[in-house]
Amino acid sequence: MSNALVSLLADEASKDEYLRSGLSEQLAFEELQEHRAWQIIESRLNDKIGLLIEQHARSLMAGAPVDQRKTDFLRGYIAGVKDLLALPGNVEKNFDRALDRAWERAQVASAAISSEEVS
Repeated sequence: MSNALVSLLADEASKDEYLRSGLSEQLAFEELQEHRAWQIIESRLNDKIGLLIEQHARSLMAGAPVDQRKTDFLRGYIAGVKDLLALPGNVEKNFDRALDRAWERAQVASAAISSEEVS
């Protein structure tokens, strides 16, 4: 990668507020995922989801009447927990997309400069 392209990429990245804040979030969530406490929380929440599903299934299999409100609550609770647990990975994906956009803008700017030099 040429120095000019690296410079253009740095310029594009510095202009992009989302990319700058995304880098900060990305680093924070990487630290969080590596922290022992996050691993414990993740494990316990996954265990809790499994237990809730198992309890609800046992209740239904035992012939208990279907409580739609309870089923809906469990569905929402599980979706919320899964969203929470996916947050660090989602931040990484969003940051990667922002970085890709900055890279594309830098390449376009580099091509424009190259075509100006040829003219």
